[in-house]
Amino acid sequence: MAAFDYFQSNGVTDENLILELQNDFSEKRLLLVDGKTITPEKQRLLNSLEDASNGIRAIFAVDMLNEGWDVLNLYDIVRLYDTRDANGGKPGKTTMQEAQLIGRGARYMPFRDPSDDSLPIDKRKYDCDVANPCRVVEKLHYHSAHNPRYIQELRNALVQTGIIAEHYEQINLFMKDDFKKSRLYTKGIVFVNERKKMAELEDDGTLGKSILDKVFTVKMPTGKMATGIIFGDNASAEELTCLTVPQFDFLRIGSHVVRSAMSRFSTYNYDALHELYPSLKSCAEFVASDNYLAKLQVKVIGKYASLAEYGQADKLYIAKELLRQLEPLLRTRGKTYRGTKTFLPLPFNKQFRDNIILKVNVSGGEKEFGRSQKNPANIDYTLDLFEKDWYAYNDNFGTSEEKALVKYIDGIMPKLKEKYDEIYLVRNEKDVCIYSFDEGGAFEPDYILFLRIKGDDAKYDNLQIFIEPKGNQLLLKDKWKEKFLLQIQQMADVHWITKADSFNVWGLPFYNEEREAAFNTDFKESVIDFGALKTKNKAWKILKENSISPSDRFTRFLPLYSIQAACGYFDEYEEPEAEGWVDVSSLPFTPNREMFVVHAKGNSMLPKIKDGDLCVFERYHGGSREGEIVLSQVNEYYEEYGGKYTIKKFHSEKTVNEEGVEVHSKIELQPLNKDGFQTIEIPEVNEAKIATIGILKYIIR
Repeated sequence: MAAFDYFQSNGVTDENLILELQNDFSEKRLLLVDGKTITPEKQRLLNSLEDASNGIRAIFAVDMLNEGWDVLNLYDIVRLYDTRDANGGKPGKTTMQEAQLIGRGARYMPFRDPSDDSLPIDKRKYDCDVANPCRVVEKLHYHSAHNPRYIQELRNALVQTGIIAEHYEQINLFMKDDFKKSRLYTKGIVFVNERKKMAELEDDGTLGKSILDKVFTVKMPTGKMATGIIFGDNASAEELTCLTVPQFDFLRIGSHVVRSAMSRFSTYNYDALHELYPSLKSCAEFVASDNYLAKLQVKVIGKYASLAEYGQADKLYIAKELLRQLEPLLRTRGKTYRGTKTFLPLPFNKQFRDNIILKVNVSGGEKEFGRSQKNPANIDYTLDLFEKDWYAYNDNFGTSEEKALVKYIDGIMPKLKEKYDEIYLVRNEKDVCIYSFDEGGAFEPDYILFLRIKGDDAKYDNLQIFIEPKGNQLLLKDKWKEKFLLQIQQMADVHWITKADSFNVWGLPFYNEEREAAFNTDFKESVIDFGALKTKNKAWKILKENSISPSDRFTRFLPLYSIQAACGYFDEYEEPEAEGWVDVSSLPFTPNREMFVVHAKGNSMLPKIKDGDLCVFERYHGGSREGEIVLSQVNEYYEEYGGKYTIKKFHSEKTVNEEGVEVHSKIELQPLNKDGFQTIEIPEVNEAKIATIGILKYIIR
């Protein structure tokens, strides 16, 4: 019916539909292939069936079942012969081959999800989401023209090979009516971040610091090695001598030579470059600007010790070789994603579905999956969630770990109700997706806990906490997800505040039933003791340098400096004496020699950073600072730090000057706490009077 509704709404008449079908399945759009005598042209058509330019709509295949033939957009298989080789109810060889063909055709879904481009293109996505309209493009139909009994034999083969489950069950999840009357459902919001290409997030108008700092080595084809192999010790000194041109700026090759070399690569046309570097104005800028190719450092090894001794053909070779070495670095930049640190609000009732239809395999290995928590396999998990006012949906059909988590929340509910005005645990059935800060990995946490409490200043604090139950077999594989959850509280930037509400977005360590005691400790410190967390620092052990082995420095421990010492260190490059060393080995980041710790002072960065917090910074070498919290040295005196230093959020605005170069028109160092704290505005003319010392990486509390 959905198809006919589509035809009607788009004005497709029956006559037009008939004509289109006749054209789609005309003889020129049909292909006959024989596994023993397939021609190169037919092979090309078979290998390009997913291309938009490929018009083949139906394939008559003879003896193609053994060819390992994968078709990504296969929707119908029609069996035109009567052979049956089942024996005693067991599938025969032909039946098993056809089952494998179905498996190859059905396991792919070669289209991008129109509402979530983070989902993989080449995998099925909607097996458990019966109500999703995109399921239609994942359905495969098998037709047996003359032998309907064969369908049952084929189904047995599909079950035997594990392609389909022996028994599926349809489950209906729905939000309870009382919950749909709640403030969270009617007016509440849920915070999520976005996934963006690194090229977009780190577009600072340069090629990128890691590339600009690199020295490219080009070895000229001199014939020295071949001569040495042939003549050995008898080779002439001239042939065996290899000279080096000291590193020089790439543009010394000549801009016309560089442009000529660029024309040999599709990577270096303007459209491709602009996708990688959105601020780039032209190919001419890419060649001539010090921020791009002009100042790249090149070292040439060959017959001469001076660049001037090489001819134009040699210089073209040098340019092409450098661009060849640079190309994979640019491709990596284009394919690398990051999750944004900014979490933006979405209406709760638009993001979460009221009704969800799930199709689950109840014969799988997880005996709890697909069973109601009201009647679980393990009676210890028994809970009637329809009667629990804090649970949004009518039931829980999840795994044993998911049921154990819900049981844990039920057990700690009395303490939660003593503290919070609103408490709701919401099951996330792929309605909310967040993206890791490190690599942009898509993650759909199983549960989100929403809490609301009235604060001391008459405002409400709203907590949104991502929780992921995890079985033992997945703890190591999904470690990146736990790292991301722990980073959220430190790094998430929540762009939303009202006169009546403030918002906090957190993640907790994995919940694992065997490790419930450790989870309970974290839950108590973060959630039950939330008020104390806002005003009280956790004691953190700081050790003296002589008690730290050299191998542990910058690997397990980071130095603690005063802000004045830290700024002086990175200004003068003379290492100051550390006040102590802080153990960071248990924290969700990898220490390095560029990192250091300082004590935050004052309240200008509340609620993220409070007075006395230990802040981990990484030395700033260049690149985008937009939206980052930075340690800066400025031209004004700040009482908080007893000098010209401050910790603030960085914001800049850019414009293009008369020479066509993008420059800062304004820089702002913004406090997060607007109550009595002012933004530091630095005009373009005073840009040199600000020095960014480091970028905030973690807050230890």
